[in-house]
Amino acid sequence: MDGVLKKVMEESGEVALAAKDVEGWATSSLAAAVALQAAGDKAADGQSGALGQGGAAAELQPLSVQLPPEYGEAVDHLRYEAADVVYHLLVVLERYGISLDEFAAELNMRMTDEERPAGAVRLHGEYVRRGK
Repeated sequence: MDGVLKKVMEESGEVALAAKDVEGWATSSLAAAVALQAAGDKAADGQSGALGQGGAAAELQPLSVQLPPEYGEAVDHLRYEAADVVYHLLVVLERYGISLDEFAAELNMRMTDEERPAGAVRLHGEYVRRGK
């Protein structure tokens, strides 16, 4: 049992690192877009500040962010690592006799009717038994 529990812990850490990679690519792309827009605004205004003539704030333009291919690769890696966690977690649940229906019921009990996606239902509420 220790082996599979170690895998759950290891894979959980890998999910965290993969999520940080996704965030890093998104943040760096956003920062680059903001910097590019600011440089373009300054060049267009011929000024060094954000205020136009008469002290009025410059009109805000929509920001266009181009995500690099590495962003998509990072999302793919996150999905892969998340699947590893779920797989090993399901192995643990099976080991202790917790069925997929029971696990799904537990997840469903955590959502309100408003939060539940359209068409989804609460599954087998009788399966949900609190162990603590």
